[in-house]
Amino acid sequence: MTRAVALLSCFLGVPGCSEVSAPPSHVSRAVAMFMCGPADGAATAIVLTHQPIGTIPTVYPNVSIAILRDVHQLAGGSFDINTDAGAWYWKGPNSAESALAGRVTIDSVASDLTVSGLADLTFPSGQFVSAFSAEWQQSHVTCP
Repeated sequence: MTRAVALLSCFLGVPGCSEVSAPPSHVSRAVAMFMCGPADGAATAIVLTHQPIGTIPTVYPNVSIAILRDVHQLAGGSFDINTDAGAWYWKGPNSAESALAGRVTIDSVASDLTVSGLADLTFPSGQFVSAFSAEWQQSHVTCP
């Protein structure tokens, strides 16, 4: 499954790692959306930041998470980084680092698909731990 997580980095456009400061200690804004996973299966992206997020979540800095499950399969789950999920800390459009370890726990998925949970991630530049409530955003992505 590690190869599958690595393939998801293409969705996020992960470049070679650059110098980055430590990730934020918590976030105040979050969105969740559909994305294509390995073999064109369903996956869920979650973007966490302090800034308002528009229709295309390219706000920096942010922590982006990709979970290799459809949103309807997340509630009550715990997803390990590099096994069931991947995560990246983006300081800017060309400055990112991949999580070394961690876990994303999903407490609930509401009827409007708001995803609530906790991210506990270790990046080369530091630890990121934050609760989140990610409003569902239509991504208009179709998998081949």
